[in-house]
Amino acid sequence: MADLDCFRNSIDQSFHLQSKDCVWEIKEEYAEMTIEFRANSKESFGFTLDKGTVQNRFNFFSKTTNIRPKGIAKICDGIIIDTYKKGIYIFLIELKKGNTGHYKKQLVNSYFFCQWLLNLLKEHKHFEQKVNFVGLLCTTRSNKQVSRHHTPDRITTMQGFPIFPAEIKDLLLSSYAK
Repeated sequence: MADLDCFRNSIDQSFHLQSKDCVWEIKEEYAEMTIEFRANSKESFGFTLDKGTVQNRFNFFSKTTNIRPKGIAKICDGIIIDTYKKGIYIFLIELKKGNTGHYKKQLVNSYFFCQWLLNLLKEHKHFEQKVNFVGLLCTTRSNKQVSRHHTPDRITTMQGFPIFPAEIKDLLLSSYAK
């Protein structure tokens, strides 16, 4: 089994998600939405950088939000790292209630953040395995509702990783891993 401790030890504990028996709880505070994601192994790790009380989760970015380039600090609601069938998967999970808004930017920014962390871990010989990325958009709105933003009704691919629309009842790792 892969050693995922390097991820767990890289992220400050205040950003770790809560889990019980491989089930990770992911919250979207502003939408008052909570989901559970069932991972495959007890070694799985989950975190979020999307904490409503943390105004500047990337402390090296400008703290003055009106001069910081718009959108660079957007990130998804939860990131779960787990093993499945001898592979490592990083799930980028975005929750939306109603309008799906800028979910693509949040998922792509999260992908870039994870790639940055992976590159650092690989450079310093803490992690060497191939990683598969999967994006999940969890929404409470019906696909029949009309919005200026598109909710995908089939697989979308961005930056080489698939993004699936996810129904809350289907949030099992094995439903989205190859």
